[in-house]
Amino acid sequence: MAPNAARDGRRRRPRPPGTGTGPADRLVLVQWFELRDGGNPTALEQELLRYDRLLGEQDGLQVQVTLRLPARPGTYLHLGFWRSPEQLSDACCADAHRAQLDRLGRLAGVEAGQAVGAGLLGAVPDLAGAGHVVLARALRSGPADRFEMDFGTLVGKMLHGADRGGGLLLCSALEPRDYLGLIWWHSAGGRNDALCGGPMPDRRPRPAMVPARLRAEPAEVVAHRG
Repeated sequence: MAPNAARDGRRRRPRPPGTGTGPADRLVLVQWFELRDGGNPTALEQELLRYDRLLGEQDGLQVQVTLRLPARPGTYLHLGFWRSPEQLSDACCADAHRAQLDRLGRLAGVEAGQAVGAGLLGAVPDLAGAGHVVLARALRSGPADRFEMDFGTLVGKMLHGADRGGGLLLCSALEPRDYLGLIWWHSAGGRNDALCGGPMPDRRPRPAMVPARLRAEPAEVVAHRG
């Protein structure tokens, strides 16, 4: 992975449009959805698919992906990669967007944040056809550049053979120690190794990595556009 993050520990700011090489360099809208008690998961997924279609019509959205987290039933993650903060703001202020979020809010708790790209490996974030995904969350306690390089090395060890997919590392725009990573494969073998017996056997960083709290879990693609 090629780090592109600020190194001085300050709050990260999105790059201006056109300064990066692709969607991973853009501002990312990060939204968590957690089904309310007694809620209908099928209804929530239908509204998430409607949300995906609505955002797909907006100017400035390059790629979006919605993930289901099977280890936490009723929990979903939506990532939207935007060309500029202004285009994201315009989309979020639109009446149709607000109405759809209201519908989602009646079914699920919604938590929103923003992130910027910190590294990439492969065609990012092209998860089309990638049925085997790992979501990793990390809270860094050391230098950003060291952590991002070590995370990239770890991902590189997990992506090998014909089933390799790609990897993406995002850093919170509000809390620079907070990272979100995606690693994906086109068959189950690589993901199973990563979660159960490969380079991340105990779901914590290897000793060579900079100190961080790292947790990983499987994820499934519900929708992808890009």
